[in-house]
This record gives sequence, C-alpha cells and structure tokens, in this order.
Amino acid sequence: MALLNTPKSFSDGEIDDWLWKFEACMKAAQKTKNEELAAHLPIFLEGLALKFYRSLPIEVQNSFPKVKEALLSRFSESHAKSNYGLDKIQKSPLESFQEFGYKIKRLVDLSFPSFFPDQRQVIYLQYFTKKLIQS
Repeated sequence: MALLNTPKSFSDGEIDDWLWKFEACMKAAQKTKNEELAAHLPIFLEGLALKFYRSLPIEVQNSFPKVKEALLSRFSESHAKSNYGLDKIQKSPLESFQEFGYKIKRLVDLSFPSFFPDQRQVIYLQYFTKKLIQS
C-alpha cells in the first residue's frame, strides 16, 4: 500500500470521520472487498480501539460491516458525553471563534437531536455566549 494512501491510526475520537478516511484510503489502494477491509482495519487501530476490536468475536472481526457497526456504536458520541462536553468546553486562547462555535454546535446537535433546528440554534447561541463570557 502506498504511503500516500495510509490512514492515520485510530485510538479514540471521531470514529465517523476516521472510518470515512479509512474506506477512502482503502478504495484508493484498490482494496474494496469486505474481507480486505476487515483484514486491513486492525493494522490501523491502536490503544483503546485496538483493545475493543480484539474483544470482538472472530465472526465480527472478519466482517467489515459488522466491525464497522461495532466501532461506531462504541466510539460515537453519546448524549451523556456531549452534555458533559457542553458543560466543560472552554475556548482556548489559540482557537478561533469559528472553531469554538463549530465545537459547540456539534455538541448541541448531539445533545438535543430531537429538537427542531431553530430550537437548537437558540441553545447553540446561549452556550456560545455563556462560554465566551466565562473565558
């Protein structure tokens, strides 16, 4: 596999984006079969993600769709995590207002998925201004 097509290893974080990159890299390397994806995936896992993967049954490890589903269910952000994140988030001195706002919007969307977009917008603005005042 060419160095250009090698995805960064995954340990913990935004699994959705990482899986998309992994699949794109594998496609560029002409590795698109379920078996190929399943065989290459553990090479790019480390830390907590690798331990979780190794705890899965062999039949799950050998099926890329099943292991992908397991990773998504384990590492996707939950409502509890996103609520906690909203409570603890702070703008760093080097972080732009746009980046900080994006983080808050993402956490609000995860925390309040059943709210209408205009309701989430109000919550987003409340958290954004509250957190800027606290900074």
